[in-house]
Amino acid sequence: MPHHAHMPKQSPKPKDIVARSITLKDSKGKTRIYLGVHDDPAYASICLFGPRNRAIEISADQEGGLNVSLRDGTGKIVAGLGITSDDRVGISLFDHRAGSRTRIGSDEPGKPPHVTIHHHGRTHWTTRKRGLKNA
Repeated sequence: MPHHAHMPKQSPKPKDIVARSITLKDSKGKTRIYLGVHDDPAYASICLFGPRNRAIEISADQEGGLNVSLRDGTGKIVAGLGITSDDRVGISLFDHRAGSRTRIGSDEPGKPPHVTIHHHGRTHWTTRKRGLKNA
């Protein structure tokens, strides 16, 4: 019977593995999947690494914030989706070459969500309502 490398070995009883982190590497020794938990502050993440050092990270912080980040081969975040501990939900897209960031979401709890395009740190365009800051 031929041995298939992709078929998991059948074990009579599943086991619970307890660890602080698990790193899965491909046949060339390159890390492809990393699962880890950290203390001070508490933080848990799962990272998948693809070709050209691209990565996706799913994380949860100690306050209840949840994030999904896509990173290009230089380690810079190019897209992010998250919810903060105070329930602000947002999506951010980054174009590092053009120096722009597009954000869809809310900046403050209780404020309506908006779409804002930043260019080199300044607001280029926004649907955010103009008016008094403390209104």
